Amino acid sequence: MLPNETERILEMVATGAPLSESLRALVKFLESRGPGLRGSVLLLDQEGVRVYHGASSFPLPPAPALIATMNDQSLRSQASSDGTEIFRSEPVFVENIALENGLHACWSIPIIDAKKRVLGTLALYYAQPRLSTPEHLRLIDIVTHIASIAISREHEEDALRQSETAFRRLFESSRDAIMTLNIDKGFLSGNPATIALFRCADEAEFISLSPAAVSPELQPDGRRSDEKAREMMQLALDKGSHFFEWMHKRTDGTEFYADVLLTRMNSGPNSLIQATVRDISERKSAEMKLQRITQLYVALSQCNQAIVRCPSEAELLPQVCRDVVKFGGLKMAWIGMLDSATNQIIPVAFFGAGQDYLKTLDISVEADKPSGCGPTGTALRENRAVWCQDFRKDPMTIPWQEIAIQYGWAASAALPLHRNGQTIGTFTLYADTAHAFDESIQSLLLEMTLDIDYALTSFDRENRRQKAEDNLRESEQRLRTIIETEPECITVIGLQGELMDINATGLKILEVSTLEEAKQHYLRDFILPEFHKNFDTLYQQVTQGVNTIAEVGYSA
Repeated sequence: MLPNETERILEMVATGAPLSESLRALVKFLESRGPGLRGSVLLLDQEGVRVYHGASSFPLPPAPALIATMNDQSLRSQASSDGTEIFRSEPVFVENIALENGLHACWSIPIIDAKKRVLGTLALYYAQPRLSTPEHLRLIDIVTHIASIAISREHEEDALRQSETAFRRLFESSRDAIMTLNIDKGFLSGNPATIALFRCADEAEFISLSPAAVSPELQPDGRRSDEKAREMMQLALDKGSHFFEWMHKRTDGTEFYADVLLTRMNSGPNSLIQATVRDISERKSAEMKLQRITQLYVALSQCNQAIVRCPSEAELLPQVCRDVVKFGGLKMAWIGMLDSATNQIIPVAFFGAGQDYLKTLDISVEADKPSGCGPTGTALRENRAVWCQDFRKDPMTIPWQEIAIQYGWAASAALPLHRNGQTIGTFTLYADTAHAFDESIQSLLLEMTLDIDYALTSFDRENRRQKAEDNLRESEQRLRTIIETEPECITVIGLQGELMDINATGLKILEVSTLEEAKQHYLRDFILPEFHKNFDTLYQQVTQGVNTIAEVGYSA
Protein backbone atom coordinates (compact mmCIF):
# COMPACT_ATOMS: atom_id res chain seq x y z
CA MET A 1 0.00 0.00 0.00
CA LEU A 2 2.76 2.43 0.95
CA PRO A 3 4.78 2.14 -2.30
CA ASN A 4 1.66 2.56 -4.42
CA GLU A 5 0.61 5.73 -2.60
CA THR A 6 4.06 7.32 -2.73
CA GLU A 7 4.46 6.35 -6.40
CA ARG A 8 1.17 8.11 -7.15
CA ILE A 9 2.42 11.28 -5.46
CA LEU A 10 5.79 11.04 -7.24
CA GLU A 11 3.88 10.68 -10.52
CA MET A 12 1.98 13.87 -9.68
CA VAL A 13 5.31 15.64 -9.21
CA ALA A 14 6.78 14.19 -12.39
CA THR A 15 3.77 15.14 -14.51
CA GLY A 16 3.88 18.74 -13.33
CA ALA A 17 0.96 18.85 -10.92
CA PRO A 18 0.78 22.12 -8.94
CA LEU A 19 3.05 22.11 -5.90
CA SER A 20 0.13 22.80 -3.54
CA GLU A 21 -1.65 19.64 -4.76
CA SER A 22 1.44 17.48 -4.32
CA LEU A 23 2.09 18.83 -0.81
CA ARG A 24 -1.59 18.43 0.16
CA ALA A 25 -1.43 14.81 -1.01
CA LEU A 26 1.64 14.25 1.16
CA VAL A 27 -0.10 15.77 4.21
CA LYS A 28 -3.17 13.57 3.65
CA PHE A 29 -0.90 10.55 3.22
CA LEU A 30 0.73 11.24 6.62
CA GLU A 31 -2.59 11.87 8.33
CA SER A 32 -3.97 8.61 6.94
CA ARG A 33 -1.03 6.75 8.47
CA GLY A 34 -1.47 8.32 11.97
CA PRO A 35 -4.96 8.68 13.45
CA GLY A 36 -5.39 12.05 15.17
CA LEU A 37 -2.42 13.47 13.35
CA ARG A 38 -2.68 16.90 11.68
CA GLY A 39 -0.08 18.14 9.20
CA SER A 40 1.02 21.32 7.44
CA VAL A 41 3.89 22.49 5.26
CA LEU A 42 5.56 25.88 5.46
CA LEU A 43 7.77 26.96 2.58
CA LEU A 44 10.86 29.17 2.67
CA ASP A 45 11.30 31.63 -0.20
CA GLN A 46 14.36 31.23 -2.43
CA GLU A 47 16.07 34.21 -0.78
CA GLY A 48 15.84 32.37 2.56
CA VAL A 49 14.13 35.29 4.32
CA ARG A 50 10.36 34.70 4.47
CA VAL A 51 8.05 31.74 5.04
CA TYR A 52 4.64 31.15 3.49
CA HIS A 53 1.85 28.57 3.52
CA GLY A 54 2.43 25.46 1.41
CA ALA A 55 -0.29 23.00 2.50
CA SER A 56 -2.49 22.28 5.52
CA SER A 57 -5.41 20.06 6.55
CA PHE A 58 -6.71 22.60 9.05
CA PRO A 59 -10.21 23.92 8.49
CA LEU A 60 -10.49 27.44 7.09
CA PRO A 61 -10.16 30.01 8.44
CA PRO A 62 -7.01 28.62 10.07
CA ALA A 63 -6.38 28.85 13.76
CA PRO A 64 -4.28 31.99 14.49
CA ALA A 65 -1.64 30.20 16.51
CA LEU A 66 -0.90 27.77 13.68
CA ILE A 67 -1.54 29.61 10.41
CA ALA A 68 -0.80 33.27 11.15
CA THR A 69 2.92 32.53 11.04
CA MET A 70 2.53 30.70 7.75
CA ASN A 71 1.45 33.70 5.68
CA ASP A 72 4.36 35.90 4.54
CA GLN A 73 5.94 36.62 7.95
CA SER A 74 9.59 37.52 8.45
CA LEU A 75 11.71 34.51 9.35
CA ARG A 76 13.32 36.26 12.31
CA SER A 77 9.93 37.17 13.73
CA GLN A 78 8.98 33.51 14.12
CA ALA A 79 8.72 32.64 17.79
CA SER A 80 7.21 29.18 17.35
CA SER A 81 9.01 25.90 16.85
CA ASP A 82 8.25 26.31 13.12
CA GLY A 83 10.66 29.23 12.93
CA THR A 84 13.23 27.64 15.24
CA GLU A 85 13.78 24.53 13.12
CA ILE A 86 14.10 26.58 9.90
CA PHE A 87 16.89 28.59 11.49
CA ARG A 88 18.62 25.52 12.81
CA SER A 89 18.00 23.27 9.81
CA GLU A 90 17.28 20.45 12.21
CA PRO A 91 14.13 18.72 13.56
CA VAL A 92 12.41 20.01 16.67
CA PHE A 93 10.06 17.73 18.63
CA VAL A 94 7.87 19.36 21.29
CA GLU A 95 5.97 16.81 23.35
CA ASN A 96 3.51 19.16 25.01
CA ILE A 97 2.68 22.70 23.97
CA ALA A 98 -0.53 24.65 24.50
CA LEU A 99 -2.10 25.42 21.10
CA GLU A 100 -5.57 26.34 19.94
CA ASN A 101 -8.01 23.71 18.67
CA GLY A 102 -6.93 21.38 21.48
CA LEU A 103 -3.53 20.56 19.92
CA HIS A 104 -0.67 19.80 22.29
CA ALA A 105 2.21 18.02 20.53
CA CYS A 106 4.12 19.76 17.66
CA TRP A 107 6.89 18.22 15.59
CA SER A 108 8.71 20.41 13.02
CA ILE A 109 11.05 18.74 10.52
CA PRO A 110 13.05 20.77 7.94
CA ILE A 111 12.68 19.90 4.26
CA ILE A 112 16.20 19.96 2.81
CA ASP A 113 17.30 19.55 -0.82
CA ALA A 114 20.29 17.63 -2.21
CA LYS A 115 22.49 20.72 -1.74
CA LYS A 116 21.64 20.88 1.99
CA ARG A 117 19.52 24.00 1.53
CA VAL A 118 16.37 24.43 3.65
CA LEU A 119 13.27 24.53 1.47
CA GLY A 120 10.61 24.60 4.20
CA THR A 121 9.29 22.67 7.17
CA LEU A 122 6.88 19.81 7.72
CA ALA A 123 4.84 20.44 10.88
CA LEU A 124 2.90 17.60 12.55
CA TYR A 125 0.43 18.09 15.42
CA TYR A 126 -1.34 15.76 17.92
CA ALA A 127 -4.24 16.46 20.21
CA GLN A 128 -2.46 14.58 23.02
CA PRO A 129 1.07 15.17 24.22
CA ARG A 130 3.41 12.64 22.67
CA LEU A 131 6.77 12.09 20.93
CA SER A 132 7.54 10.47 17.61
CA THR A 133 8.01 6.74 17.14
CA PRO A 134 10.35 4.95 14.68
CA GLU A 135 7.35 4.45 12.39
CA HIS A 136 6.68 8.18 12.49
CA LEU A 137 10.31 8.94 11.65
CA ARG A 138 10.24 6.50 8.70
CA LEU A 139 7.11 8.14 7.29
CA ILE A 140 8.56 11.61 7.92
CA ASP A 141 11.74 10.70 5.96
CA ILE A 142 9.64 9.49 3.03
CA VAL A 143 7.38 12.54 3.03
CA THR A 144 10.15 15.15 3.45
CA HIS A 145 12.17 13.46 0.67
CA ILE A 146 9.22 13.56 -1.74
CA ALA A 147 8.42 17.13 -0.63
CA SER A 148 12.03 18.11 -1.31
CA ILE A 149 11.74 16.71 -4.82
CA ALA A 150 8.45 18.53 -5.45
CA ILE A 151 9.66 21.86 -4.03
CA SER A 152 13.01 21.65 -5.87
CA ARG A 153 11.18 20.95 -9.11
CA GLU A 154 8.91 23.94 -8.47
CA HIS A 155 11.95 26.13 -7.80
CA GLU A 156 13.67 24.93 -10.95
CA GLU A 157 10.58 25.50 -13.05
CA ASP A 158 10.13 28.91 -11.48
CA ALA A 159 13.77 29.76 -12.20
CA LEU A 160 13.29 28.50 -15.75
CA ARG A 161 10.15 30.60 -16.14
CA GLN A 162 11.98 33.64 -14.83
CA SER A 163 14.89 32.89 -17.14
CA GLU A 164 12.57 32.46 -20.07
CA THR A 165 10.78 35.69 -19.18
CA ALA A 166 14.08 37.52 -18.91
CA PHE A 167 15.30 35.98 -22.16
CA ARG A 168 12.03 36.81 -23.89
CA ARG A 169 12.25 40.38 -22.61
CA LEU A 170 15.85 40.58 -23.83
CA PHE A 171 14.91 38.82 -27.06
CA GLU A 172 12.06 41.23 -27.74
CA SER A 173 13.80 44.44 -26.67
CA SER A 174 17.31 43.80 -27.98
CA ARG A 175 18.57 46.26 -30.56
CA ASP A 176 20.60 43.42 -32.06
CA ALA A 177 18.89 40.95 -34.36
CA ILE A 178 18.54 37.65 -32.47
CA MET A 179 17.29 34.54 -34.17
CA THR A 180 17.30 30.78 -33.63
CA LEU A 181 17.97 28.25 -36.35
CA ASN A 182 18.75 24.65 -37.06
CA ILE A 183 21.55 23.71 -39.42
CA ASP A 184 19.14 21.62 -41.51
CA LYS A 185 15.75 23.24 -40.93
CA GLY A 186 16.78 26.89 -41.16
CA PHE A 187 15.32 29.76 -39.11
CA LEU A 188 12.93 29.00 -36.26
CA SER A 189 12.41 32.45 -34.73
CA GLY A 190 13.43 36.06 -35.02
CA ASN A 191 13.01 39.02 -32.68
CA PRO A 192 11.58 42.41 -33.76
CA ALA A 193 15.08 43.74 -34.45
CA THR A 194 15.57 40.83 -36.86
CA ILE A 195 12.34 41.65 -38.69
CA ALA A 196 13.38 45.31 -39.00
CA LEU A 197 16.97 44.50 -40.02
CA PHE A 198 15.97 42.25 -42.91
CA ARG A 199 12.91 44.37 -43.73
CA CYS A 200 10.38 41.57 -43.41
CA ALA A 201 6.68 42.08 -42.83
CA ASP A 202 6.62 39.84 -39.76
CA GLU A 203 8.33 36.91 -38.06
CA ALA A 204 6.49 34.41 -40.28
CA GLU A 205 7.99 35.95 -43.41
CA PHE A 206 11.46 35.85 -41.88
CA ILE A 207 11.14 32.21 -40.83
CA SER A 208 10.08 31.32 -44.36
CA LEU A 209 13.47 32.54 -45.64
CA SER A 210 16.49 30.28 -45.82
CA PRO A 211 19.92 31.44 -44.55
CA ALA A 212 21.01 31.61 -48.20
CA ALA A 213 18.11 33.96 -48.98
CA VAL A 214 19.41 36.59 -46.54
CA SER A 215 22.91 36.51 -48.05
CA PRO A 216 24.28 37.40 -51.49
CA GLU A 217 25.36 34.51 -53.68
CA LEU A 218 29.03 35.18 -52.94
CA GLN A 219 30.77 36.52 -49.86
CA PRO A 220 33.50 39.20 -50.22
CA ASP A 221 36.15 36.47 -50.18
CA GLY A 222 34.57 34.91 -53.27
CA ARG A 223 33.11 31.85 -51.54
CA ARG A 224 29.49 30.76 -52.03
CA SER A 225 27.35 32.00 -49.14
CA ASP A 226 25.35 28.77 -48.74
CA GLU A 227 28.49 26.64 -48.45
CA LYS A 228 30.29 29.01 -46.11
CA ALA A 229 27.18 29.53 -43.92
CA ARG A 230 26.91 25.79 -43.27
CA GLU A 231 30.60 25.71 -42.39
CA MET A 232 30.17 28.59 -39.90
CA MET A 233 27.21 26.84 -38.24
CA GLN A 234 29.14 23.58 -37.96
CA LEU A 235 32.02 25.42 -36.30
CA ALA A 236 29.57 26.86 -33.75
CA LEU A 237 28.16 23.38 -33.03
CA ASP A 238 31.65 21.91 -32.66
CA LYS A 239 33.18 24.70 -30.54
CA GLY A 240 30.09 25.99 -28.74
CA SER A 241 30.26 29.41 -30.38
CA HIS A 242 31.77 31.15 -33.39
CA PHE A 243 32.18 34.87 -34.18
CA PHE A 244 32.80 36.26 -37.67
CA GLU A 245 31.98 38.99 -40.20
CA TRP A 246 29.34 38.32 -42.83
CA MET A 247 27.77 40.03 -45.82
CA HIS A 248 23.97 39.87 -45.46
CA LYS A 249 21.20 40.80 -47.87
CA ARG A 250 17.79 42.29 -47.04
CA THR A 251 14.55 41.29 -48.71
CA ASP A 252 14.77 44.44 -50.85
CA GLY A 253 18.13 43.31 -52.21
CA THR A 254 20.37 45.76 -50.35
CA GLU A 255 23.52 44.26 -48.87
CA PHE A 256 25.23 45.12 -45.58
CA TYR A 257 28.17 43.98 -43.47
CA ALA A 258 27.38 42.39 -40.10
CA ASP A 259 29.09 40.92 -37.05
CA VAL A 260 27.60 37.48 -36.39
CA LEU A 261 27.85 35.45 -33.18
CA LEU A 262 26.60 31.86 -33.40
CA THR A 263 26.03 30.07 -30.07
CA ARG A 264 25.08 26.42 -29.64
CA MET A 265 21.94 26.19 -27.49
CA ASN A 266 21.81 22.40 -27.06
CA SER A 267 23.41 19.22 -28.36
CA GLY A 268 22.13 16.31 -30.37
CA PRO A 269 20.66 15.76 -33.81
CA ASN A 270 18.23 18.66 -33.37
CA SER A 271 20.81 21.12 -32.10
CA LEU A 272 19.65 24.72 -32.04
CA ILE A 273 21.85 27.71 -32.75
CA GLN A 274 21.24 31.23 -31.57
CA ALA A 275 22.50 33.84 -34.02
CA THR A 276 23.10 37.43 -32.93
CA VAL A 277 23.54 39.76 -35.90
CA ARG A 278 24.67 43.37 -35.66
CA ASP A 279 24.69 45.71 -38.64
CA ILE A 280 28.21 47.20 -38.89
CA SER A 281 27.73 49.04 -42.18
CA GLU A 282 28.66 52.42 -40.69
CA ARG A 283 31.72 51.03 -38.94
CA LYS A 284 32.74 49.10 -42.03
CA SER A 285 32.21 52.15 -44.19
CA ALA A 286 34.45 54.21 -41.90
CA GLU A 287 37.09 51.47 -41.90
CA MET A 288 36.98 51.18 -45.68
CA LYS A 289 37.11 54.97 -46.06
CA LEU A 290 40.17 55.15 -43.84
CA GLN A 291 41.73 52.26 -45.73
CA ARG A 292 41.03 53.90 -49.11
CA ILE A 293 42.49 57.22 -47.97
CA THR A 294 45.58 55.49 -46.61
CA GLN A 295 45.98 53.47 -49.81
CA LEU A 296 45.53 56.52 -52.03
CA TYR A 297 48.10 58.48 -50.02
CA VAL A 298 50.51 55.65 -50.74
CA ALA A 299 49.48 55.67 -54.41
CA LEU A 300 49.98 59.47 -54.56
CA SER A 301 53.44 59.07 -53.08
CA GLN A 302 54.25 56.34 -55.61
CA CYS A 303 52.93 58.55 -58.41
CA ASN A 304 55.17 61.42 -57.35
CA GLN A 305 58.16 59.12 -57.18
CA ALA A 306 57.34 57.86 -60.66
CA ILE A 307 57.21 61.45 -61.94
CA VAL A 308 60.71 61.98 -60.57
CA ARG A 309 62.10 58.69 -61.86
CA CYS A 310 60.44 58.23 -65.23
CA PRO A 311 62.25 59.99 -68.10
CA SER A 312 59.28 60.07 -70.44
CA GLU A 313 55.53 60.18 -70.74
CA ALA A 314 55.51 56.71 -72.28
CA GLU A 315 57.08 55.28 -69.11
CA LEU A 316 55.20 57.42 -66.59
CA LEU A 317 51.57 56.84 -67.60
CA PRO A 318 51.57 53.00 -67.34
CA GLN A 319 53.38 53.31 -64.01
CA VAL A 320 50.72 55.70 -62.67
CA CYS A 321 47.92 53.29 -63.66
CA ARG A 322 49.75 50.39 -62.04
CA ASP A 323 50.43 52.30 -58.79
CA VAL A 324 46.88 53.60 -58.34
CA VAL A 325 45.49 50.05 -58.65
CA LYS A 326 48.24 48.23 -56.78
CA PHE A 327 48.62 50.70 -53.92
CA GLY A 328 45.36 52.66 -54.11
CA GLY A 329 42.99 49.70 -53.79
CA LEU A 330 41.09 50.43 -57.03
CA LYS A 331 39.87 47.84 -59.52
CA MET A 332 41.15 49.38 -62.74
CA ALA A 333 42.68 52.59 -64.11
CA TRP A 334 43.39 53.78 -67.64
CA ILE A 335 44.63 56.92 -69.35
CA GLY A 336 43.30 57.98 -72.73
CA MET A 337 44.53 60.68 -75.11
CA LEU A 338 42.40 62.64 -77.53
CA ASP A 339 42.84 61.88 -81.22
CA SER A 340 41.87 65.26 -82.68
CA ALA A 341 41.48 63.78 -86.16
CA THR A 342 38.71 61.36 -85.09
CA ASN A 343 37.55 62.98 -81.81
CA GLN A 344 38.10 59.60 -80.17
CA ILE A 345 39.79 58.97 -76.82
CA ILE A 346 42.50 56.38 -77.37
CA PRO A 347 43.79 54.32 -74.40
CA VAL A 348 47.54 54.69 -74.03
CA ALA A 349 48.05 53.19 -70.54
CA PHE A 350 45.99 50.86 -68.30
CA PHE A 351 46.13 48.37 -65.43
CA GLY A 352 43.65 46.21 -63.46
CA ALA A 353 40.45 44.21 -63.89
CA GLY A 354 38.73 44.87 -67.20
CA GLN A 355 41.60 46.21 -69.26
CA ASP A 356 40.74 43.71 -72.01
CA TYR A 357 37.58 45.68 -72.71
CA LEU A 358 39.73 48.68 -73.69
CA LYS A 359 40.78 46.86 -76.87
CA THR A 360 37.32 47.45 -78.35
CA LEU A 361 36.66 50.72 -76.54
CA ASP A 362 34.63 53.35 -78.40
CA ILE A 363 34.71 56.64 -76.48
CA SER A 364 33.99 59.88 -78.29
CA VAL A 365 34.06 63.50 -77.13
CA GLU A 366 31.12 64.45 -79.33
CA ALA A 367 28.01 65.16 -77.28
CA ASP A 368 25.62 64.02 -80.01
CA LYS A 369 26.94 60.46 -79.88
CA PRO A 370 26.00 57.90 -77.16
CA SER A 371 29.68 57.00 -76.80
CA GLY A 372 30.41 60.65 -76.05
CA CYS A 373 27.87 61.08 -73.24
CA GLY A 374 29.58 58.81 -70.74
CA PRO A 375 31.80 59.92 -67.85
CA THR A 376 35.07 59.86 -69.80
CA GLY A 377 33.83 61.70 -72.88
CA THR A 378 32.03 64.26 -70.74
CA ALA A 379 35.07 64.84 -68.53
CA LEU A 380 37.27 65.66 -71.53
CA ARG A 381 34.68 67.65 -73.48
CA GLU A 382 33.59 69.78 -70.51
CA ASN A 383 37.02 69.84 -68.83
CA ARG A 384 35.69 68.73 -65.44
CA ALA A 385 35.86 65.75 -63.11
CA VAL A 386 32.89 63.35 -63.43
CA TRP A 387 32.13 61.14 -60.41
CA CYS A 388 29.78 58.15 -60.85
CA GLN A 389 29.14 56.98 -57.30
CA ASP A 390 26.87 54.10 -58.35
CA PHE A 391 28.14 53.02 -61.76
CA ARG A 392 25.61 50.22 -62.18
CA LYS A 393 22.60 52.52 -61.74
CA ASP A 394 23.78 55.88 -63.11
CA PRO A 395 21.91 56.78 -66.35
CA MET A 396 25.19 58.15 -67.74
CA THR A 397 26.78 54.67 -67.69
CA ILE A 398 23.98 52.57 -69.24
CA PRO A 399 26.08 51.42 -72.25
CA TRP A 400 28.79 50.07 -69.92
CA GLN A 401 26.81 48.67 -66.97
CA GLU A 402 26.96 45.02 -68.05
CA ILE A 403 30.73 45.34 -68.35
CA ALA A 404 30.81 46.92 -64.88
CA ILE A 405 29.01 43.91 -63.38
CA GLN A 406 31.37 41.54 -65.19
CA TYR A 407 34.50 43.23 -63.83
CA GLY A 408 33.23 44.29 -60.42
CA TRP A 409 33.12 48.04 -61.00
CA ALA A 410 30.75 49.81 -58.62
CA ALA A 411 31.89 53.45 -58.92
CA SER A 412 34.05 55.43 -61.33
CA ALA A 413 35.92 58.71 -61.64
CA ALA A 414 36.85 60.41 -64.92
CA LEU A 415 39.38 63.26 -64.57
CA PRO A 416 40.62 65.51 -67.41
CA LEU A 417 44.38 65.69 -68.06
CA HIS A 418 46.18 68.77 -69.33
CA ARG A 419 49.37 69.70 -71.10
CA ASN A 420 50.38 73.36 -71.08
CA GLY A 421 46.88 74.20 -69.86
CA GLN A 422 45.15 72.43 -72.75
CA THR A 423 42.85 69.42 -72.15
CA ILE A 424 44.48 66.51 -73.96
CA GLY A 425 43.17 63.33 -72.28
CA THR A 426 41.50 61.64 -69.30
CA PHE A 427 42.44 59.61 -66.25
CA THR A 428 39.60 57.09 -65.57
CA LEU A 429 39.43 54.94 -62.42
CA TYR A 430 37.04 52.26 -61.12
CA ALA A 431 36.31 51.15 -57.51
CA ASP A 432 34.61 47.95 -56.33
CA THR A 433 32.41 49.79 -53.80
CA ALA A 434 29.58 52.19 -54.55
CA HIS A 435 30.06 55.73 -53.21
CA ALA A 436 33.80 55.08 -52.88
CA PHE A 437 34.78 58.54 -54.10
CA ASP A 438 33.86 60.77 -51.17
CA GLU A 439 35.11 64.31 -50.77
CA SER A 440 38.47 63.38 -49.25
CA ILE A 441 39.14 60.77 -51.95
CA GLN A 442 38.17 63.25 -54.65
CA SER A 443 40.67 65.76 -53.29
CA LEU A 444 43.47 63.19 -53.37
CA LEU A 445 42.67 62.13 -56.94
CA LEU A 446 42.47 65.73 -58.14
CA GLU A 447 45.86 66.35 -56.54
CA MET A 448 47.19 63.32 -58.36
CA THR A 449 45.94 64.60 -61.73
CA LEU A 450 47.56 67.98 -61.06
CA ASP A 451 50.86 66.17 -60.52
CA ILE A 452 50.33 64.24 -63.76
CA ASP A 453 49.49 67.51 -65.56
CA TYR A 454 52.72 69.02 -64.26
CA ALA A 455 54.68 66.00 -65.46
CA LEU A 456 53.03 66.11 -68.92
CA THR A 457 53.83 69.81 -69.24
CA SER A 458 57.40 69.25 -68.06
CA PHE A 459 57.89 66.41 -70.54
CA ASP A 460 56.54 68.61 -73.32
CA ARG A 461 58.81 71.50 -72.31
CA GLU A 462 61.79 69.17 -72.14
CA ASN A 463 60.90 67.69 -75.53
CA ARG A 464 60.70 71.16 -77.08
CA ARG A 465 63.97 72.18 -75.47
CA GLN A 466 65.62 68.99 -76.66
CA LYS A 467 64.23 69.54 -80.12
CA ALA A 468 65.51 73.14 -80.15
CA GLU A 469 68.94 71.92 -79.07
CA ASP A 470 68.91 69.28 -81.75
CA ASN A 471 67.92 71.89 -84.35
CA LEU A 472 70.63 74.27 -83.14
CA ARG A 473 73.21 71.50 -83.14
CA GLU A 474 72.16 70.54 -86.63
CA SER A 475 72.33 74.19 -87.74
CA GLU A 476 75.75 74.63 -86.18
CA GLN A 477 76.99 71.47 -87.86
CA ARG A 478 75.63 72.65 -91.18
CA LEU A 479 77.28 76.07 -90.72
CA ARG A 480 80.55 74.45 -89.65
CA THR A 481 80.51 72.33 -92.77
CA ILE A 482 79.92 75.40 -94.91
CA ILE A 483 82.72 77.36 -93.23
CA GLU A 484 85.23 74.54 -93.45
CA THR A 485 84.55 73.87 -97.09
CA GLU A 486 84.38 77.54 -98.18
CA PRO A 487 87.27 78.40 -100.65
CA GLU A 488 87.35 81.97 -99.39
CA CYS A 489 88.81 83.15 -96.06
CA ILE A 490 86.16 83.34 -93.37
CA THR A 491 86.92 84.84 -90.01
CA VAL A 492 84.90 85.46 -86.90
CA ILE A 493 85.79 88.73 -85.13
CA GLY A 494 84.70 89.61 -81.56
CA LEU A 495 83.26 92.96 -80.53
CA GLN A 496 86.67 94.10 -79.36
CA GLY A 497 88.19 93.28 -82.72
CA GLU A 498 89.76 90.04 -81.55
CA LEU A 499 89.93 86.95 -83.74
CA MET A 500 87.40 84.34 -82.63
CA ASP A 501 87.56 81.78 -85.41
CA ILE A 502 88.98 81.33 -88.88
CA ASN A 503 88.53 78.67 -91.54
CA ALA A 504 91.19 76.58 -93.20
CA THR A 505 91.53 79.00 -96.13
CA GLY A 506 92.22 81.84 -93.66
CA LEU A 507 94.88 79.80 -91.87
CA LYS A 508 96.55 79.17 -95.20
CA ILE A 509 96.51 82.87 -96.08
CA LEU A 510 97.98 83.74 -92.67
CA GLU A 511 100.52 80.98 -93.12
CA VAL A 512 99.68 79.41 -89.77
CA SER A 513 98.37 75.97 -88.91
CA THR A 514 96.16 76.57 -85.84
CA LEU A 515 93.69 79.10 -84.53
CA GLU A 516 95.90 79.79 -81.54
CA GLU A 517 98.77 80.74 -83.84
CA ALA A 518 96.47 83.03 -85.76
CA LYS A 519 95.32 84.72 -82.55
CA GLN A 520 98.92 85.60 -81.72
CA HIS A 521 98.92 88.07 -84.57
CA TYR A 522 96.88 91.14 -84.36
CA LEU A 523 94.18 90.98 -86.95
CA ARG A 524 94.97 94.35 -88.45
CA ASP A 525 98.50 93.30 -89.19
CA PHE A 526 97.37 90.44 -91.37
CA ILE A 527 94.23 91.49 -93.13
CA LEU A 528 94.35 93.14 -96.51
CA PRO A 529 94.60 96.95 -96.58
CA GLU A 530 91.11 97.36 -98.05
CA PHE A 531 89.69 95.34 -95.11
CA HIS A 532 91.72 97.38 -92.64
CA LYS A 533 90.39 100.53 -94.21
CA ASN A 534 86.79 99.40 -93.82
CA PHE A 535 87.15 97.63 -90.47
CA ASP A 536 86.00 100.55 -88.30
CA THR A 537 82.80 100.88 -90.32
CA LEU A 538 82.23 97.15 -90.22
CA TYR A 539 82.94 97.10 -86.51
CA GLN A 540 80.30 99.74 -85.86
CA GLN A 541 77.77 97.78 -87.86
CA VAL A 542 78.50 94.63 -85.86
CA THR A 543 78.29 96.28 -82.47
CA GLN A 544 74.92 97.75 -83.36
CA GLY A 545 73.49 94.37 -84.38
CA VAL A 546 72.16 91.51 -82.32
CA ASN A 547 75.12 89.20 -82.88
CA THR A 548 78.53 89.33 -81.27
CA ILE A 549 80.49 88.17 -84.31
CA ALA A 550 81.13 89.42 -87.81
CA GLU A 551 81.91 87.20 -90.72
CA VAL A 552 84.21 88.67 -93.40
CA GLY A 553 85.13 86.76 -96.49
CA TYR A 554 87.66 87.37 -99.22
CA SER A 555 89.59 85.24 -101.64
CA ALA A 556 92.99 83.87 -100.96
